[in-house]
Amino acid sequence: MHQQTLIYCMFLIVQTVDGNWGPWSIFGPCSVTCGTGLNYRSRICNDPAPSLNGKPCDGEETSSQICNTTKVCAAFTSTLPGGVHPYQNGAVIGYPIKLLDNSGYSNGIFTVLPGMGGIYSVSVTIMSGSVTGHTTLRKNGAILVWLFTYKEYDMASQTINIQLAEGDRIWVQMTNQASSLFDVYNTFSAIRIV
Repeated sequence: MHQQTLIYCMFLIVQTVDGNWGPWSIFGPCSVTCGTGLNYRSRICNDPAPSLNGKPCDGEETSSQICNTTKVCAAFTSTLPGGVHPYQNGAVIGYPIKLLDNSGYSNGIFTVLPGMGGIYSVSVTIMSGSVTGHTTLRKNGAILVWLFTYKEYDMASQTINIQLAEGDRIWVQMTNQASSLFDVYNTFSAIRIV
C-alpha cells in the first residue's frame, strides 16, 4: 500500500494600508470671551487607519482659526501724576492718568458694565513717599485687601483675582488716617480674564 501525503500551501497576499484622515470636526468655541482668540477643530486618522506597516496620515491632527468676539475686553490701567498727592481718611484715590481705558473706569472707580461680568485680575501699587500710607481695595464698599507703606519711599502691591458682576464697583481708598501718595508709582488696574 502506498501512502500519499498531501501538502497544502496557502499563499497569503499581504497588502499594506496607508492611513487617511477622517472628516474634520466642527470648530469649537472661541478661546476668549472678549476680543480676538482662536477656535480649534480636529480629525482622526481612521479612514482607514494605517495597518500592516502602512504610512501614517500626512498632515496635522488639529487646526485653528482666528475668532473675534463682538465684546470689547474690559480693562484699564491708571496712575497718579508726578508729585505729592494728599488724601483725607476715607477719600477715594482718583488716578486721573489713564494709560489704558476700554470702558467702565472713571475718577478712580471701575464699574462693571452690562455683559462684562466675570473674573477679573485687579492690581494696586502704592508709594507714600516720606510718610506712612494705608489704603484698601474695595468692592461695593467692602474691603478686599489692605496695602501699607512705611516711611522712606516704601512700596506696596497687591494683585487679586475676583468675581465681579454687572454693576459691581471697585476702587482704592485711603484708610485709617490722612496721608499722601507720592508720584507716578501709584497704579490701579484691572482686566477681565474669564
